[in-house]
Formats: sequence, C-alpha cells, structure tokens
Amino acid sequence: MERLKAIRHAVDPWAGAIAGPLIWWLHQRSIADSQAYDCRVMGGVGGRLLWSLLLLAILAGAAWLSLQVWRRWGHPGATTDNRRFIALVSLGIAGLMGLAVVFQTLGAVIVPDCYR
Repeated sequence: MERLKAIRHAVDPWAGAIAGPLIWWLHQRSIADSQAYDCRVMGGVGGRLLWSLLLLAILAGAAWLSLQVWRRWGHPGATTDNRRFIALVSLGIAGLMGLAVVFQTLGAVIVPDCYR
C-alpha cells in the first residue's frame, strides 16, 4: 500500500501532461482514420461523439488529479518544490489538449460521413 502511495505521489502532478497528449493522439488517430477509410467504423457521427466524450471524461479526470496536487501544495506553510509548478503546467496541457479534442470532434460532426 505504501508503494502505491509513493507511485501516486510521483505521478499525480504529471497526470494531465501524460494523459493530455496521449488522449489527443488517440482521438486524432481514431477519428481521422474512421472518417478517411470506412464510414461504418465507430458507428458514424453518434459513435464518434460518444468516443470523444469518453476520451474527454478521461482527460478531465487527469486534469482533476493535477488540480488537486496544485491546490494541496498551495497553502502558505507548504514546501512548494517543483510539484506545484508541474501540476499547474500539467493542468494547462490537459486543458489545451481538451480544446484540441473538442475542435476535432466538431469537425468530425460537421463534415458528413464518407465525404470525399
């Protein structure tokens, strides 16, 4: 149990920075490939929307972890080493990647299936 706490203590500030680009890459590959190659992949527009919402929920969870680290280390008596800064940057990366996913989803919804 202590080992798990130590791992979480090390990874939590980086959650948004790790998950953000990974979620964006996964979304980009799956949505772009499903639109370019086969119309029926991922269930059309509705399936792409559900997939995007699922990925955004995972990304929001990672951003929440980074936000909790940033808040926890924010009180005046805390020794604010680099953890608070890393958590804030990680939160920003998660937000930026979330915007990228939202805009790509809008493009996937607006452009009709199999439009060539």
